[in-house]
Amino acid sequence: MILATDWRSFLALAGIAIALMLISDWGGATSYSTSLLFPFFYFFKSHSYISLVILALVCSCVMIKHRVNIARLQEGKEPSVRMAVKKTLHLVEDENYTEL
Repeated sequence: MILATDWRSFLALAGIAIALMLISDWGGATSYSTSLLFPFFYFFKSHSYISLVILALVCSCVMIKHRVNIARLQEGKEPSVRMAVKKTLHLVEDENYTEL
């Protein structure tokens, strides 16, 4: 949806999302940052308050959908991005492996 509206906004949001994911080591940072920032990026492009409100409501649904991930993250049960990459590349075989 973002790419369809404006490719510059897409690139900016993708860059922010990837940077936050790498800094926080949490994949959910991409959806959260995009959900928070996209309505404002679109507003600055269109200057439409109605679009801002509608997009904020839609993006808040994404935040609500992912609230379980926040709870798992606080409990330490949400897998990190680095761990997912290691499992994908078969560098870690033990399911209970914890990184220092």
